[in-house]
Amino acid sequence: MPERSEVPEGWATAKLGDGLLNDIQTGFACGVHNKDGEGIPHLRPMNVSVAGDIDLSDLKYIPRSKVDSESKLVKSGDVIFNNTNSPELVGKTAYYNSTEERAFSNHMTRLRCNPDLLLPKYLAMYLHGLWRRGYFKRVCNNHVSQSSVSRKVLSEVSISFPPLAEQHRIVAAIEVLFARLDATNARLERVPGILKQFRQAVLAAACDGRLTEDWRIDSEGRVDHQVEKGISESILRDLFDNFELPSSWIWTNVGKTTSAIQYGTSIKADSEDKGGVPVLRMGNIQDGKLDLSDLKYIFNDEDVSAFFVQEGDILFNRTNSPELVGKCAIVKDKLSAVFASYLMRIKCNFDYLSGDFLCFWINGPYGRLWARHVRTDGVSQSNINSSKLRDLLVPLPPLPEQHEIVRRVDALFALADRIEAEVAAAREKTETMRQSILAQAFSGRLVPTEVELARQEGREYEAASALLERIRSEMKEETGRRGTQSTLI
Repeated sequence: MPERSEVPEGWATAKLGDGLLNDIQTGFACGVHNKDGEGIPHLRPMNVSVAGDIDLSDLKYIPRSKVDSESKLVKSGDVIFNNTNSPELVGKTAYYNSTEERAFSNHMTRLRCNPDLLLPKYLAMYLHGLWRRGYFKRVCNNHVSQSSVSRKVLSEVSISFPPLAEQHRIVAAIEVLFARLDATNARLERVPGILKQFRQAVLAAACDGRLTEDWRIDSEGRVDHQVEKGISESILRDLFDNFELPSSWIWTNVGKTTSAIQYGTSIKADSEDKGGVPVLRMGNIQDGKLDLSDLKYIFNDEDVSAFFVQEGDILFNRTNSPELVGKCAIVKDKLSAVFASYLMRIKCNFDYLSGDFLCFWINGPYGRLWARHVRTDGVSQSNINSSKLRDLLVPLPPLPEQHEIVRRVDALFALADRIEAEVAAAREKTETMRQSILAQAFSGRLVPTEVELARQEGREYEAASALLERIRSEMKEETGRRGTQSTLI
């Protein structure tokens, strides 16, 4: 927002409490509430989104008897300011344009503009811009677990504004440009879901032979493991209907192609002191990879040497929510870390099976289908034990073809990762553009100023600064006649 010296010709700068508001009112707390739609909605901090909109997806209702006056309601044209929240979220602001009666909590402040000076939408956008720049984080009062902006502090916020006609044009231009950015973001938000489907399609093609159909070589007799009779007949029929392997592939199971399956340590990891031994937990397996950004550590005299992971180990998540149980990741680097009891370690026999290929199978659509079929569901978690893991059927291509599959999947996933990074950069750019639009709008550079248009059209205009002074003078005279001192604070 512009400093006083940068205010365009015809604009004015004033504090909100210096005649720009007709009312500034904090809401009220109510300990009796429900989400069943009984009573009247009670707007809270989450009902103002970070995009500067009213969000009614999470509403609480209070008894109508608690709303005993109009002063406790918001109405169309009000500006709603979030006065209490975390330092990052305090100051969220939105324009309220609904005709439905709603109350507002003590964590919200309702602003009503002086209609001769300030458009509510202009004020809401201006305050939203200040919040995006971190202004309210700097001026808020910090408490133990939250921060607040009092009515006094809010009333002392300085705002630059043009004549009303120009405010209308600014608001309209912002809405058009923001709508375009919103449409762009809506398209960008669909990309992660598309990429997730793409990765699953790649894994499916990798594990049923389609990905290397052009590369196939005859490896008949290279692997002689056979699936135990009965396992293949039942599970293949139930899960993988019409699944046909290439002629050079065979069915085997995890137990026949691995040298060990081991449960992790049960020692609780609850320390963030990096001087301890890092423990890999189920949360460290994300999207088929190890994510080491959130590690816990153990300090214990017990010998945990048997649980240190090695490069090439597969960590299988045996206990988790029904949606996530059975995910896995391979250890790609040398790590000085142990693994927790909710994980199992799989050591592949690399003469037969690539660890990467096994991970593709388990994390792909066929492996996820198997996990849903064999898991044991508890009250809040599901489990897959080592016996079921050993029986997991795995299609086994010749080893050279497995390596080619891994190479092709890695290349396709790298492409997906690059697209994901480009989408993230594009999302960040739209947010930068949003802030740039607000900066231009409130410095007189987004639309032609009223002064410029008046001169071009040969007409007179009243500058916002002149109008502000005239209204201040009238207010002073009215106050003098009444012999009282008016304040909004």
